[in-house]
Amino acid sequence: MTSVPSSQQLPTVSCGLLPERGVQAAVWRSLRLAGVHLDTPGALEIAYSLSWLVRQQPKILHRFEPSQNDKHTLEGFGVDDYWPRKLDMYFSRVRILTLESPQGRQAVAELAATCLGLLASVWRTSGPPASDDEDWSDQAAVLRDAVKKE
Repeated sequence: MTSVPSSQQLPTVSCGLLPERGVQAAVWRSLRLAGVHLDTPGALEIAYSLSWLVRQQPKILHRFEPSQNDKHTLEGFGVDDYWPRKLDMYFSRVRILTLESPQGRQAVAELAATCLGLLASVWRTSGPPASDDEDWSDQAAVLRDAVKKE
């Protein structure tokens, strides 16, 4: 196992934002393998965010059974269905509490964690998202065609 050069190590913060060094190192190693380096604009905040999400997973998986998430995913995404209501709840909290408050920022973090749970459920119930090599410029045309069918 190769160690991360000190010039590419994720700095630690004393305010408890980062999980233990093992998770931090794994997140940073994954980002580097994807071509993201410490000097890439936004990389540090992405690493903090991913580390936080990873650290939350034991609590989240204990509270929200994957089978229950899958049930909600299979129900659909209508305005009154679970996922749209859940995501809107967090957006509403952010609007009310604002990002100037720790509670508003926590609502954004919980929104991200909820989206991760949704994405994991989509993988289980429907398969992975489109591959990286697909042409995303076709997405608007696909969306227009789907809306026409409704």
